[in-house]
Amino acid sequence: MIAYTILYATAVGLPTLLAAVHASSALRSQGKAERGVWLAALGLALALAFIPLVGSGEEALSAPVPAVETGLTGLPSVVSVPAVPDFTVPLARAPRLGLDQLLIGMWLLSSLILTVRWAVAVRRLARATWSCPSETVDGVRVAITATLGPAVTGVLRPRILALRWLMSMPQHQRSLVLAHEEEHVRAHDPWLIVASRVARILAPWNPLVWVLSSRLLRAVELDCDRRVLRRHPDIEAYGLTLLTVASRDPSGVLGAAAFAGSEAPLRHRILVMTTPPRNASIAGIFAALFLGALLIVGAFEMPIPIFRSQGGSGPVNVPDLVAGGTIGGVV
Repeated sequence: MIAYTILYATAVGLPTLLAAVHASSALRSQGKAERGVWLAALGLALALAFIPLVGSGEEALSAPVPAVETGLTGLPSVVSVPAVPDFTVPLARAPRLGLDQLLIGMWLLSSLILTVRWAVAVRRLARATWSCPSETVDGVRVAITATLGPAVTGVLRPRILALRWLMSMPQHQRSLVLAHEEEHVRAHDPWLIVASRVARILAPWNPLVWVLSSRLLRAVELDCDRRVLRRHPDIEAYGLTLLTVASRDPSGVLGAAAFAGSEAPLRHRILVMTTPPRNASIAGIFAALFLGALLIVGAFEMPIPIFRSQGGSGPVNVPDLVAGGTIGGVV
């Protein structure tokens, strides 16, 4: 069952990924935010992956099987014969580790490892930053660190981390860095980072979930760059600031988005911000909507694997019937 679930999740995830790629490309060409598309695609792929595990086929399996008419006359339609076994032979059944049990064990182990790694990273980050002094720099409240940042950490109470050497940067570049981190806080981007990590923990075996979560993190950075450039429309200065911060090699894996150390490649971010938006045509909009809808419908039309449960609709166990005292059936 688990093996079929993995195959089904991959099959329905592919059209979802293609639809998200198409929609994201259309939004990017118009200079619009992309993270909503990737968040919806990630949620859809995750939900469709768990459909086979919620017993979707139980109704079909619980329907009664019609009796087969034999065409014979003179015989009763139902015969109930008492069966009294003369002796009982106990049979020892050796436990077997099936494929489902093996895959479930690997699934749980992978989720546990990812959870522990995340918890350890969060704890190490908290220990490294809890004693950092807070200062107001260019009107922004930041925590001054020696090795971490510039980045945002925390979800419920996010904090902006600023490296000490950031104070020595030119004022206009430092303002761009802090404006970028402020935009992350205003847009509640740390919650999207958490959503991407939780999705990986829930379905560590699904490669489409990993791809979609990575694309979501990339869209978070691209959208943040767009918002900063709307407030400070100087692409050359912003790009130079990105290169300057990236050249200092920020260290550490942070709980939220960093200015230059993220899953969005620096070259791709600069290319996106330097590409001017294009005017959309009516035909292009309809083509994008039609293709995206067609791919999503294709994902929903994928046949869901149906598994026979071991309840009343499952196969009959003959020794259990005999032990019950009667054998019932249709002749």
